[in-house]
Amino acid sequence: MFSVITTTYNGNEYLEKLFSMVEANTLTLQKVYPDLQVEYLLVNDSPWEPLAIPKTEGLHFQCRVLTNPENYGIHKSRALAIGEAKGELITILDQDDQIADEFLLSQYEALGDGDAVICNGIKEFDTGNKPIYRDGFKMHLINCKCFYLKAANQIVSPGQCLMRKEAVPQKWLENPLTANGSDDLFLWLLMLDQGTKFIKNPKKLYIHKQVGSNLSNSLKKMCNSDLQMCEIMHQKKLMAERDIHNRERLCAFLKKCGYRNRPLLSTLLPYADILFLKVFAYYI
Repeated sequence: MFSVITTTYNGNEYLEKLFSMVEANTLTLQKVYPDLQVEYLLVNDSPWEPLAIPKTEGLHFQCRVLTNPENYGIHKSRALAIGEAKGELITILDQDDQIADEFLLSQYEALGDGDAVICNGIKEFDTGNKPIYRDGFKMHLINCKCFYLKAANQIVSPGQCLMRKEAVPQKWLENPLTANGSDDLFLWLLMLDQGTKFIKNPKKLYIHKQVGSNLSNSLKKMCNSDLQMCEIMHQKKLMAERDIHNRERLCAFLKKCGYRNRPLLSTLLPYADILFLKVFAYYI
């Protein structure tokens, strides 16, 4: 069984489109694998606004709704949903994500016996669209932990990923961030640290919106979430101290340089290794 998970926050306007995407994926999947089932698990993280669930009669997937008693934040909500999921295979979508009709089918076939598969996709900006990975070499970086630590998250969103429930680290489920933003980076780092190798699916199956108030565009908020992640990693000894320190150095680099339009050369020199990896990852 597949479990598709979405955490909503004042998200009623997205539900019709989300249900339509899940239904289209279920139909495409079951044309080839009629015995495979899909459940859609919605987590309402804004309990003051009941979810306006579309009509479910005639749909080919199961739908379940979890309502948090208070606003838990996205990491804790996702972790709780994974704990409740009936599926052996998990996909996590944001409420404004878009996936192709063949997303589940293509990801399932690409996954094979692996633990997790990452597809290519499109980043949608106010100024236009760009591919997430321009070529296969760029996509190769999803398995290079040093680029996550010193450059940037190499997986734009969990919406690109289909993973086995058993591959989700218990450390991630038990240590939720309260500062939204870096829970997915936290997940990828722990998965890479436990030896997970992400399978690459070059098909463009996913659209990530980096427009308007999307949190991915807020560098300061992301850095604050990063630093909370690093603090938890220190306290719980979840990763090697050297790895944690490298991510903290990246946050320091962004704080000193990333918020400035024209950073001084003297502020860049102590972070030459970070600058090199960021430039390399950006231009390849």
